[in-house]
Amino acid sequence: MLNVLYLHYGKIILVILCIFLFFLSSFLKSNPDKNLFYSINWDNLIHLDAEDLAEQGIKEIYEKEVIPHLINYVANPIEIEEIKSIDNSQYQVKANNIVYLIYDDNIEQYLSWGYATFALFDIVNQQLKDSDFKFYAFENGNELSGMFMSNAEYQHYCNQLKINKEKLIEIPYIPTLEPDWFGQHHN
Repeated sequence: MLNVLYLHYGKIILVILCIFLFFLSSFLKSNPDKNLFYSINWDNLIHLDAEDLAEQGIKEIYEKEVIPHLINYVANPIEIEEIKSIDNSQYQVKANNIVYLIYDDNIEQYLSWGYATFALFDIVNQQLKDSDFKFYAFENGNELSGMFMSNAEYQHYCNQLKINKEKLIEIPYIPTLEPDWFGQHHN
């Protein structure tokens, strides 16, 4: 009889524990800034490479790498048109009636990487302007990557970096047109 009683109470405790864990996981998913165990899903990081972008690769990378993720946030991603001079001395992209100059004869190579980075992220983030999500850059140059993050995910990740005293350069950022760092945090 005592074994049956223990078995009965064990089942009740197990059901209560399952209900508690269900509500806890629901709370943590809906409040990522309160989740001590929350971390970024690094599988969602998109490798971009600023050099590849600047070497007339913005449209191809946008279509092959970014759009498969972007469609989770935008029903109809806009198209990018590339504008190249016949002698390859100038490269521009056009999206949503905005023309972005990536390079011409007067722009140094390292600046074209920054301009290409800005163009791609601006094109994507213009589409997300009414969303809680943004497309954030990680690193720069050949290591440039991007990830879609909600504002709460971004804040939580940045707070964790600051708590752990990580380098400012590791904080995700929204690229700007300001050389030399183009919006990237730095020490």
